[in-house]
Amino acid sequence: MKITRSANSGVLLVLDGVTIALDGVCNELPPYLGTPGEIRRELSQNPPDIFAVTHFHPDHCDEAFFSQYRSRGSGTALAPGVSRTAVAGQVTVTAVDTRHIGKNNVPHVSYVISGSRRIWFMGDASPLSLRSFSGYPSPHLIIAPYAYANTPSSYKNTKDLGADRVIILHLPRDDADEYGIISSVRQCAGSDSAFFFPKINETINID
Repeated sequence: MKITRSANSGVLLVLDGVTIALDGVCNELPPYLGTPGEIRRELSQNPPDIFAVTHFHPDHCDEAFFSQYRSRGSGTALAPGVSRTAVAGQVTVTAVDTRHIGKNNVPHVSYVISGSRRIWFMGDASPLSLRSFSGYPSPHLIIAPYAYANTPSSYKNTKDLGADRVIILHLPRDDADEYGIISSVRQCAGSDSAFFFPKINETINID
């Protein structure tokens, strides 16, 4: 399994030979980073098998890019109001209704990815949304925003889910962290080898 951070809160996941973009292309919305040009070009030339979007905020989805992907018909598009389930090879991606952090009027889903490994991709889901996953087997990997590890209690709750690895995204630029989010997350989880904080275009390989 290979995970490359491609956006502010998005990744390109390769699982069992299937490529999945999860909130994989976004616009830059300071202090959060956008998707670099080289990743956009690669995805245009080699579209993923599945392109899944949790919601349509610009720091999670470049709607123009997503529309182009859909119009090409080269893979399966998932998003609120678009489609909820995709199967490619031995991999299934299923949308789970979840509440956006701090907001209840934003159509938002998270995703369960099932293959040889199980992944929960949270998008901007409130940590309380984890109740919606009670019927699913425990994940091997959780990909979540900083709210899942920026306090001792949120870190413990995420740790208690039993995932082998946790990838934390949606961190601001190092030079624009007005509220000290990066230091809070690293203080809570930085010494835990199960937690990763990849930079844009950084790849993590997990056996």
